[in-house]
Amino acid sequence: MAAVKQTVATFMASFFGKSEKVISEKLSTDEHNDFTSEVLGLTQKLEEIQGEKTTLEGKVTGLESQITEKAGKITELEGKVTGLEGKVTELEGQKTAAETEGGKYKAWFEKQAGIGAQLPEADASNADGAQALTSYNATALETYRRAQK
Repeated sequence: MAAVKQTVATFMASFFGKSEKVISEKLSTDEHNDFTSEVLGLTQKLEEIQGEKTTLEGKVTGLESQITEKAGKITELEGKVTGLEGKVTELEGQKTAAETEGGKYKAWFEKQAGIGAQLPEADASNADGAQALTSYNATALETYRRAQK
C-alpha cells in the first residue's frame, strides 16, 4: 500500500485547520522551521505506524485463515475418530461372535478327543491278517495317545 505524501502546508492545514495561519504568523522563522521539522518527524512516525498496522493486519488475516484451516482439520479428525469408534464396536462384536463360535468347536473337539482316547489300540485295520500301520502312522498314533493322557 503506497503512502500518500503530503507537504507540511497540507499537513498543517488538515490537522491545524484554523490555527495554521496563526502558528505560521506568530512564530519566528527559526521557531517555524523547528516546528515544521517536528511535524515532518511526526508525519514520518505516523507513516511507520501505518506500515506496521498494515503488516499486523496481514499477519492477523494469515492467522485467521490458519485457525479456520485447523478447525476444519479438527472437524475432519473428529469425524474419523467417530468412524473408528464405530469400527471398534463392530470388531468387538465380531470378536465376541468368533469366541462363541470357537467355544462350540472347542467343546466338540474335546468331546471327540475323549472318545478317541477310549478307542482300543487295535482295530480292523491292524487285526490279524490285515495290513499293519506304516511306521509314520504308528508313530503319529502313539504320539497322539501320549498327548491325550
